[in-house]
Amino acid sequence: MKIIDFDPDEIISRTTKENHALTVGKFEKIQGFDLLIRSWVDIKRELIIIGDGPEYKTLKELIKSLNLDNKINLKNLMPRENILQELAKAKVFILSSIDDSGTQTALEALALNTPVLSTNVGCMDSIFPDEFLVKPNNQAMLKEFLDRYVDDIDFINQKSIFEYVLEEFYS
Repeated sequence: MKIIDFDPDEIISRTTKENHALTVGKFEKIQGFDLLIRSWVDIKRELIIIGDGPEYKTLKELIKSLNLDNKINLKNLMPRENILQELAKAKVFILSSIDDSGTQTALEALALNTPVLSTNVGCMDSIFPDEFLVKPNNQAMLKEFLDRYVDDIDFINQKSIFEYVLEEFYS
C-alpha cells in the first residue's frame, strides 16, 4: 500500500538533523498533546509541536503552568513540504495519539530516517516491537516511556524499521 508519496532521499539529502523532538497534528484532545506536555517535565530535549486547532490556548497555558516554555514550542501548521522537511530534521518523532490519528505522519517520519516513539494506535503494532510502543491515554506509562527513550534516542537503532516502512509503504 503506497502511503509515502514523496521522495525520501531527496528530502534527506537537503536536510541536516537537529537535536529536537517533534510531533505534528491538530490541537485536539485525541492527539494526546496534553499528556505529552505533562510527560515532558524531566526530559532535556526540546519538543516542537506543529499544528493548529481548538486546544491551542489550553496547550499554551499548560506549557506555561508547568514552566516548560524553554523546552516546548508550539508552531503553526505549515505546508506539507515544510512539515516533511521538519520531520527529516527532527531527532525523534513522538506520536502521543489516543486513537488512530497521526499514524501517517509517523510513517512519513520513519521514511525520512527519523526514529519514532509511539502510542499503540493504528498500524503501529505491526511496525514496532512492544518496547517502542506505549498504551494510549495513560499519563504515567507515557511519562515513563518517554523518560526512558527520548534523551537516549541516539542509542536506539530503528534502521530495519526505516527499511520496512519504505518496502511496505513507498513505491
